[in-house]
Amino acid sequence: MSTRRYSGTSSLTGATTVTTITPTGTEAPTIIVETPAPQPVTSYRQYSGTSSINAARAVTTIQPTGTDDGGIVIVETPAPPPAFSCDEGGYLIQVRTLYRLNLVTGINSLVAQNVGPGAPAGTTNGGTINPIGYNIKDNLIYGIVQIANSKSQVIRIGSTGSYTLMNTFIDGTWNTGDVDADGIFWISTYGKAWAKIDVNPTSATYGKVLQQGTATSANNCADWVSVPGGGRYLYALQGNTSKTVLARWSLDTFTWEIIKDFGHIAGDNLWGAAYSVGNKLMYASENTSGVIYRFNVETGEKSLVINGPKTSQNDGARCVNASPLT
Repeated sequence: MSTRRYSGTSSLTGATTVTTITPTGTEAPTIIVETPAPQPVTSYRQYSGTSSINAARAVTTIQPTGTDDGGIVIVETPAPPPAFSCDEGGYLIQVRTLYRLNLVTGINSLVAQNVGPGAPAGTTNGGTINPIGYNIKDNLIYGIVQIANSKSQVIRIGSTGSYTLMNTFIDGTWNTGDVDADGIFWISTYGKAWAKIDVNPTSATYGKVLQQGTATSANNCADWVSVPGGGRYLYALQGNTSKTVLARWSLDTFTWEIIKDFGHIAGDNLWGAAYSVGNKLMYASENTSGVIYRFNVETGEKSLVINGPKTSQNDGARCVNASPLT
């Protein structure tokens, strides 16, 4: 058998037998196999310049030195933004404005405006960040920023509102999300379409969309949360104008289970931001009224905490390891 480098104009993904030379006399036949040309290798390194970059970029290509060398493409990645301190506050994103919400007093303090890249040039939509989740693996907030053509991208947000864009893209518009204790960013559209994204920086699949699917839900939800002591579930308040339903979504079977139907609680029963606040406890804020309620995800017990700010196009996140709230 004889091998040679493929020299055609189409693409070749593996070795291919192109011809067989018929034996002459006592000689054995010759099989000629063409192999694909070597592909460049991508090498990543953290950006070390004095200016700032918000997304990974290819900075140089090392040309091949021989016929068996595909060359090297060097990609610089942005340094992570400054980390949060895992404090007891909740963080609320509203379009592109990040707030720190005192969940006891209901006071909303501005962290930063104009977070993220904004709408793409030449467009009037996009740039909205929703949902978000607090990642205890690196103490950053991870979110989904809407970009053009019904696509979205993962964004990392730091304590000052500075951000970096990850090279992670996903189709669709999303409004529900949280990061679990394993560093998995679970996102959804109203509790129906869902996706699982690895945001654990020490993982070999960091930044990868690991799985997607669609769940069946009788009611919409606008945020969900991973709760200590709550098992392998995400908890949400589903609702419509007439009722609020406490439900949980299994991380193993990807199905919903109703815990308690409360009937009407407040406003339009639209709970746009949820926060894990302690063992089997979550707080949630209702968008149209601003009220913040406490829910026990095991017993279904609820109680009013405070009247907070009215919001829209929002999502909430809190460090699961922060001091618990009662």
